[in-house]
Amino acid sequence: MTRSMGIPFDAQFSERVRWSSVRHMEAHDEYIRILRAMTPEQKLRATSNLYWAARDLKAAWFRSQHPEWSEEQVQKAVRDAFLYARD
Repeated sequence: MTRSMGIPFDAQFSERVRWSSVRHMEAHDEYIRILRAMTPEQKLRATSNLYWAARDLKAAWFRSQHPEWSEEQVQKAVRDAFLYARD
């Protein structure tokens, strides 16, 4: 076990996990509050934005894995991935 500033590593890790969990729960509660305050139209728009952002990320991943592919090939792979729920 290594020490940093006189505190055992596992104690430091436990404190970071505990603090992270507290922040996560606070963020989760705030997220739920925001969602409940949204209109159905706002929720639909947010969902659509998330969907298209996921497609953009998938396209970026395909480009990084297959730099030789044309944009048409990348877009086809993205369509197939979302249509057939493949990665």
